[in-house]
Amino acid sequence: MEGRDADQDEPQSQQKMRWMQHYGLASKPRAGSEIAAVSIGGAATNRIALASSTPGAGPQTQEDGEVELYAEHGQRVVLDKDGRLTVSASGSTIVLKPDGTVAIDAKAGADVVVNGGTAKVAVEGTEVDCGSLSVVLSMAGIAQVYWWAPGTLTFSPVPVYPAKLPITGKIGPGAARFKA
Repeated sequence: MEGRDADQDEPQSQQKMRWMQHYGLASKPRAGSEIAAVSIGGAATNRIALASSTPGAGPQTQEDGEVELYAEHGQRVVLDKDGRLTVSASGSTIVLKPDGTVAIDAKAGADVVVNGGTAKVAVEGTEVDCGSLSVVLSMAGIAQVYWWAPGTLTFSPVPVYPAKLPITGKIGPGAARFKA
């Protein structure tokens, strides 16, 4: 710790001290932070830092009963008076609401990865490339059906002309619990 023992008129000094923090929470105050310390047994060589604050940094809009974990780089975890838990960083926000709803607002152009990213998620109305079908008539009037897979230049003949060939072009209603 660097600072003055008591009065602003005293010369600056540096003293080692233990930094006591709550279990599971660790922070390192930046230079210029104010630190509240106590001397165990009144000995200046046995000080413990209890709390720190950096003037002008941190939450400025908290209401009574709210808790916020923050870093100077803009990351925030807020437990607000309405029962919401909000996590925000780098322009993206996740909000867990008291009714159990989870709202994800990703920064423009950023991906939202669900369940490890093993499956793509689309919303109702998203256009889907299902490939192409061609029906070719031979000179003898026999039809052959060909299917081109999405994004390929090769085709596969459909061996048996089906009575019904299901192809869709838009995503229909998705899971009732996943909305966009």
